[in-house]
This record gives sequence, C-alpha cells and structure tokens, in this order.
Amino acid sequence: MEVAVTNITPRSFYIDAVYPNIREAILDHGSLRAFINAVLSIDAFMGIAFWYLHDHQDSLVSTMNEKDECFRDHYADKYSLYRNLRDTAFAINHGRLTRGKTPRKVKDTKQILRAKKMFLNDLFVGQTLGRSTSLMIDGKQIAIKGMLEEAQNMLAAILNPLPERKGDDQSSD
Repeated sequence: MEVAVTNITPRSFYIDAVYPNIREAILDHGSLRAFINAVLSIDAFMGIAFWYLHDHQDSLVSTMNEKDECFRDHYADKYSLYRNLRDTAFAINHGRLTRGKTPRKVKDTKQILRAKKMFLNDLFVGQTLGRSTSLMIDGKQIAIKGMLEEAQNMLAAILNPLPERKGDDQSSD
C-alpha cells in the first residue's frame, strides 16, 4: 500500500485550518477559544505563504532575506486589519509585548474582551448576553465578528494571486 504524501501549501492550509477557524469564530463570536484559533491560524498562514513564495523564488519575497517578518510587515502596512490581527497573535503568544521596534496596536491580552456568558444555577446555558468577544484598539471596542468577516476578504486578496504549482495539494482531506 502506498501512502500519498503532500506538503501543506498556503491554499491547503487556508482551506483546512484558517477558513474553518474563522467561520467558527464568526458563528460563535462569543467564544474566546474560537477567536484565538482564528487569529493564530491567520498568523500561521502568513508564515506558510511567505516560505511557499520563498521556496518558489517569487519576486514579492526575493528581497526579504529569509525574514518572514518583512513579509508580515509588508501586509501590515497594506492592511491595518492584518496589523491588528498580527499584533493580537503576538500578544496571545507572549502575554504582553514590552519591547520591539514596531509600535503595536494590541500590546496585551487584556485588550481582548470576553463576552459575558449566561449561566443558570452555575450551568452555562449556551448564550452570550448580547455581546461578542472584542478587541480594545485605540480606545475603541471592536467586535471580532466584523473583523473576521473582513479578514476573509483580505486573505482572499492575498491568496488568490499566489501561484498554484503542479503537484500542490489543495486540501489535505
């Protein structure tokens, strides 16, 4: 029996991980877990996209000297939404951002505001009290549902021009 082995590509990672995580976070916009999964998978997608383009000698990354942060900075400059999501991913990974040359919009996990959950006699009844998980950025509370809906459009704009190579797997399932 021969087992087919394929590499993860930006497209397959988007299909199998990023899109499902974003959809879950949009549908259950009160879920901190779903939001964190969506943000971290978006950030991981950018790293996968960078190395995919690098390995295929794409001109977009040819001057970035094997530094995916240059690629991330390029898109953070192009999309303020991605800057906020990237900063959120960094804050989640580190708890708090206290140093670095890049000014951050999200510096601390305290800027992630959890939705109020509804309980009945100490049992979660599966509803939020009309609020979703949100981010506090520049003194404004931003609901993650709209942010992630917009992120889908941004990711499509990044993903669509990526070249599909012969032998690339489009989905691992």
